[in-house]
Amino acid sequence: MSAQTIDLFVFIDGLGWEIYRAHPWFLKDHAPYAKPVESILGYSNACIPSILCGRMPDEHLHWSSYYYSPLNSPFADIALAGRVPRILRSVGRINRLYLAYLKRSAGFDGYFDAYDIPRWKLKRLDYYEKQDLFQPQAYNGWDNVFAAWRRQGKAWLCLSDGDDDSKLHQLQREAATRRLPEKAYLHLNGLDGLLHQYPHASSPVANCLSAYQSKLDAVLGGLKSQGIQCRLKVFSDHGMCRVGATVDIARLLAGLDLDTPGDYFAFLDATMARFWFANDRAKEKVIDRLAGLADGRWLAVEERKAHGLDPEAVGFYGEEIFLLNPGAVIEPNDLSRKAPYGMHGYDPAHKDSFAVLLSSDQLSNEPMRITDIFQSEFVYTSRDQEYPIQATHLFADGCVVKT
Repeated sequence: MSAQTIDLFVFIDGLGWEIYRAHPWFLKDHAPYAKPVESILGYSNACIPSILCGRMPDEHLHWSSYYYSPLNSPFADIALAGRVPRILRSVGRINRLYLAYLKRSAGFDGYFDAYDIPRWKLKRLDYYEKQDLFQPQAYNGWDNVFAAWRRQGKAWLCLSDGDDDSKLHQLQREAATRRLPEKAYLHLNGLDGLLHQYPHASSPVANCLSAYQSKLDAVLGGLKSQGIQCRLKVFSDHGMCRVGATVDIARLLAGLDLDTPGDYFAFLDATMARFWFANDRAKEKVIDRLAGLADGRWLAVEERKAHGLDPEAVGFYGEEIFLLNPGAVIEPNDLSRKAPYGMHGYDPAHKDSFAVLLSSDQLSNEPMRITDIFQSEFVYTSRDQEYPIQATHLFADGCVVKT
């Protein structure tokens, strides 16, 4: 590739297809080609690894950060884990110190949040995202894009740390001083937080996109004035659905004559409840209690496999999974006490779940999933030749093997 051409990849968390359709002016001059991209079932901690390595969760094993593992929990011996009152953690500085303490004590260097998980649950949980996703590495044997670029001898830059403004300013500085390498990856996550609070077409969302566009205009204009051609790709992980219903799963289960964690253990995400059972009686009673709920459904084995959640590979993320319908949220859940305005983590087939791909170059009309971005955009322009990396899986009998 010519030294006067760079590839700029911009990830915007939460920029779904429906959100882009509400703001069709966004980056129209620089990336006029746009298409919807099917997401996967899960949250950003599943979608981002799938984008970065091109594989489904039962291959790379990143799906839900927390999973039931009472014998291997890194939090069991951490004195303050789950013991700092919520009222204190609502103070930003205290919460930052608390999370830094937990990360340091557990030896994590990736993204981490303890949310509202009580201590009795936290000490029975393990956390999968222990390493920074944006460092060159293999996810369960599959190279991420940064490892792929390094293997291919490409010069690259990844801007993933800090707030969006600081990352955009750094990109501007690199471009202005002609220091941008042939591959540059910019990770923007501020929009997602706004979409949890405001409608798609609201002023805060439009203002955020306008600010992104203004700073990217400056970067791209500066490169053009230097005679450097930039191939731009903008993509996302999922969309956002307006919340219209709440379900109190904990209250529904409280009436059962069962002990937790003795009979079963439940982890309540925002849009799905995941269960591990100690006996058949508990399993039958829990399944029967939720089976008649109009706001959700139990995922069948074949459905899980279709979503890249083969129980034999990622069963440790939930023996059984109850998924809510689009627009419904579990309230309270283990991440938050109150439902937000908008939420994601629903069936990928729903229109508000679709991600987006914007491009300076023409795109094919083929249907696309976020796992295709690795092969078609990051490492090769042709889908006919696969990136050459052999997976060496680290799980056995449905459980992660610590190495």
